Amino acid sequence: MGKLPAEKFSHRVLYAMVGVSAAVFAAFYMVGYDTPSPLPGVSAAPLLTGAVVWLCCIAAVAGAAVAVWSAARGVKNSWTDTGHNVPAGKIAAGTAAATALVMALSFAFAGSGSVVVNGAEFTDGFWLTAAGGMVSACISMLAIAAAAAIYGATRYWRGKR
Repeated sequence: MGKLPAEKFSHRVLYAMVGVSAAVFAAFYMVGYDTPSPLPGVSAAPLLTGAVVWLCCIAAVAGAAVAVWSAARGVKNSWTDTGHNVPAGKIAAGTAAATALVMALSFAFAGSGSVVVNGAEFTDGFWLTAAGGMVSACISMLAIAAAAAIYGATRYWRGKR
């Protein structure tokens, strides 16, 4: 079997991830979902909660590893000329700087007010700030990505004028 093109490889990885996730979540809901909990005030303790947590941990570690590998490879390759008069190095540096700026601003302005979780008040300021900063950064970057996609999609309309 020859070397797979990147697109076919990424499709196979996506299909495998979707299949494994669907199988784990289907098992989670179909096997022991209504198991009574020994804890007072908690009605159920699904049997396969650990499997879902492990799937999330493995996916997070794998995603972080691929992100680090991709970033290292991108930095290595971004300073070479693409032959299409595209300033790839400047684009990569600008993207990294913009991401760092959004993250820094999100964490700087994140609130640390207490929240009630399952009837108990959670007051740890560090984790509240970390969670608020991550949520704000994700929402900000998703909004920026959506605006960039819309801008790119309207390129054809702008070019006809």
